[in-house]
Amino acid sequence: MGIDVLGYRVIIADDEPKILQLIKMLGHWEEFQIEIVDECSNGRQTLESIRKNKPDFVLSDIKMPDLDGLGLIEETRKSGIDSQFILISGYRHFEYARSAVALNVVDYLLKPIDEEQLNETLGKVCRKMEQKREMERLRELEAEQSKQKRALFWRMLFYEKERPGREKYLSSVHACNGQFGTRFQEGCFQVVSTVTGLNAITEQHDSMFRDKVDGFLEHIFAGKAYYYDYSTYRGRLIVLNFREENKALVRDAVEALFYSMRDLRGIYGDFQINFGCSSIKNSLTELCQAYREGEAAQWGRLIFVGNNIIEYSQIAHLPRMAPDDFLGREELNRLCDSIRYLNRESAAELFSQLNQRAAKMRHVYPGGLVGELPLSYGGRLKRDDGGEE
Repeated sequence: MGIDVLGYRVIIADDEPKILQLIKMLGHWEEFQIEIVDECSNGRQTLESIRKNKPDFVLSDIKMPDLDGLGLIEETRKSGIDSQFILISGYRHFEYARSAVALNVVDYLLKPIDEEQLNETLGKVCRKMEQKREMERLRELEAEQSKQKRALFWRMLFYEKERPGREKYLSSVHACNGQFGTRFQEGCFQVVSTVTGLNAITEQHDSMFRDKVDGFLEHIFAGKAYYYDYSTYRGRLIVLNFREENKALVRDAVEALFYSMRDLRGIYGDFQINFGCSSIKNSLTELCQAYREGEAAQWGRLIFVGNNIIEYSQIAHLPRMAPDDFLGREELNRLCDSIRYLNRESAAELFSQLNQRAAKMRHVYPGGLVGELPLSYGGRLKRDDGGEE
């Protein structure tokens, strides 16, 4: 029959004790792997039991004290519980029971209860529940596959080194959409990297701050740009895809997002916020470059102190410097040894030297000092349609 090995849970409800006993006696519960989790004698009691036990289905008399079968179904749905229902009815309530089909009742039984009819109906509801579970498993599998595809998409951007397949899959919107499940269109691309001073809040998956920013993104970019949003422990990474004629609208939208997030200081205190915006690219093949520009611009907050929207053009002309020019391998080893052996004097001396060196490097192109981001860049994936992965 294909019944799920985990079985099913049912509540039986009837105001006649003899009917309850008869149902328990005639049902092939073990054969169908059904567990009777409760027995109830009135509608209100049944509703409370449903809310508490959340059964797979309910076998209930259509006429009971306090709350009838149809009212029970309606209240269950209002509670957000998707339990299936089998209603029991006498002949005089036959038409009344048939109307329950509109409420998505699996079936109804006529009194007196017949063993064959009861078990045929139990088999029917079990098969329907198995189909429902199978659909849920398929949805979970599809969601996991989608999550993996999107994770690979972000890895393609995060790593400075060549990733296998990067050139192939980012060669066109068609190839990208096919590989990663994206819905890019031909047009312009831009990367916006945001950073806030709310690390402890933004890294929480259920934070109100994240929910508010999600709402800002959905509202502000609606009809202007197609976006993908990746949340990190520092802020957001946003990939924008839009038509060329929408350039001005998108620029205004980015500014609107900045000020909307900044206005949350009334709730979360005077936190720092900075946006780094890449130059606008005319091809998906330049998306990795756009990512590096957006990150470099965002690190420009070390130069442009305060809350800012920093365009890549503002830092592009600054002199380049390699990470080794700031902290050489020998000095890095000294620092590691100082920390490992708790040599405070050595660490303090080295940090003092680095502080003096950093003061002289204030106006250096920040992108060269960022380096390759690790896979643990962190955070969740956020779909452009608002859902979470």
